[in-house]
Amino acid sequence: MPSRLPDAPPEDRKLAWLEAKANPKVELFTISRPLGARAPPGMFERILAVCQGFGHCQRVWRSGAHFVTTSLQDVQHLLIEVGEKEEGGEAPPPADGEASDEALLVPPPPAEVPATAPAAASAGSKAKDIELRISCIGDKKQRPGIWASLMYVRGLAQVCVDYHIRHLPY
Repeated sequence: MPSRLPDAPPEDRKLAWLEAKANPKVELFTISRPLGARAPPGMFERILAVCQGFGHCQRVWRSGAHFVTTSLQDVQHLLIEVGEKEEGGEAPPPADGEASDEALLVPPPPAEVPATAPAAASAGSKAKDIELRISCIGDKKQRPGIWASLMYVRGLAQVCVDYHIRHLPY
């Protein structure tokens, strides 16, 4: 049960992930979805429940999980995290003026709360934006399969996010 896990990720979490992507024959794909000022309660647990059949969960903490996959096409490792938005994560605009795949995948951030709202007046500082990040690692030769698998996981996660936002008030 993720809510009973430690808040901080295990110390060896980054080492395991870096070890997985250190191979020059593999490639890392990452997409993110903004969630606003806070993540809906129970959403991450639901996403983990949906993804449990993809393989062995190597590391789990309250806001993330690292899977070694066995049943996800062309993907060797899957990392799912909910946390503060990482700075500098946006891709530069394409040179030819067309929208990139990454720009089409990430929905626009939620609308800003008007300054007249009581919460904004009492906050004093800007709240951190929370995002859902899904990363996967696979063989460079299998890029289309990795991308398809990433879009499949993104779709499953989006169903969970939509359900929590629409049906469970928080």
